[in-house]
Amino acid sequence: MQEFFYAFYILSGLFDSLFAVIDINLHIDFGITSSIILIFIMLSDIFFYSRLKLPKLFVQEVLILFLILLIAIISLLYTASPAYGKYKIIVYLKEFILAFVFPFVVHKFDIKRFVRSFVFILFPYTIVYLYLVQVIPYRNEEVYISFISRYLTVGLFNGIIFFLMIFSKEKFYRNEFTQFFVAFVALVFTILSSARAPLIFLIFILFAYLLVKGFNLMIKKTWILYSFNVLIPGLFIFVFIIFSNKEFIVENLLSRTILRFSKFLVFFKSKGFDPSTYERILFWEFTIKKIFESLKTVLFGFGIGSFGIIYYGEDIRAYPHNIFLEAWFELGILGIILFILFFAIPLFTKKSNPYISSIVIYYALLNILKSYSFADMRPLYVFMALYIFPYYYKSLKKKLIFRIPSNFAYFFI
Repeated sequence: MQEFFYAFYILSGLFDSLFAVIDINLHIDFGITSSIILIFIMLSDIFFYSRLKLPKLFVQEVLILFLILLIAIISLLYTASPAYGKYKIIVYLKEFILAFVFPFVVHKFDIKRFVRSFVFILFPYTIVYLYLVQVIPYRNEEVYISFISRYLTVGLFNGIIFFLMIFSKEKFYRNEFTQFFVAFVALVFTILSSARAPLIFLIFILFAYLLVKGFNLMIKKTWILYSFNVLIPGLFIFVFIIFSNKEFIVENLLSRTILRFSKFLVFFKSKGFDPSTYERILFWEFTIKKIFESLKTVLFGFGIGSFGIIYYGEDIRAYPHNIFLEAWFELGILGIILFILFFAIPLFTKKSNPYISSIVIYYALLNILKSYSFADMRPLYVFMALYIFPYYYKSLKKKLIFRIPSNFAYFFI
């Protein structure tokens, strides 16, 4: 059950915006509620189980994240952000503990069960999201616009599921066809989400893998057979729908995806510009210029949460859409070095993870480099934790302090 709550915590922000757009007020903040549940589970397990033997890799990663936190707290002494900087530290600390540390301190965390729970929550949400965004007429309302903006998260998470299913050495599902079908659906959802970066990076990584491995794909022969079993009937159904209701496919289901990619291509052909791409370029140019403004800014940055007030003139949540540039801009050169080490140390251990391939981490990292802030890059914290988790689990030793009936324990956990 703890794996389900962990998965729901990761996706909780999506449901807050969903219930707002369909005008259902449950008087529940899913983010806060799921955070409280995870804290309760962690404290329960820490109370009932002890004697954690922590491996070197996990200790190194936690130490790096703690040092980043310490630098952020010190930067409050000189930050240009009087309010948001403090809030950003709280958000960072929450993600540090709940997104990264949680699997290591709960009893017998199961990665396979977590991934299945993640898919179980994500896929129904994606179907509802696509229906509300691609089929229902556009609404010029703040809650609807906020809901639409979740497309990047929807595309990213479905892309991650695709790579998990494709490159895991161990199966997440007993039935191999089920694992193939989940990968296929995740790929379709990534395309339909209209999230350009998740789809572009997905294609890029697949081509890079083909080149590196000499076109020796990890895909099994049975998957090729499954592809014919799914694609051929699916192709006939797709053609039938197009001829019977062409407007639904092109003007509704694929319209947003086609529109966003057409803007992206126009931008690179220099016949126009895509506001989203152009804005990120301006962010990066501004950030690099300000970093090298003086030796002080190179070494110490402008302080935690300072990007918004320096770029926009307002003390708001804003970031340059690149975690390394953001870390350097706000925390100085030590901040960016620590973040590089956080990712580099596990990826260069040259250990094989049976469930979470390093390809999943590279894919998530590429997406995070153009979106999200280092304080709330929940997807990467989660899958970085799971990437090193098997090594931790083998060396984990816990002693039961107080034994309680199993049914009583499940009632609480």
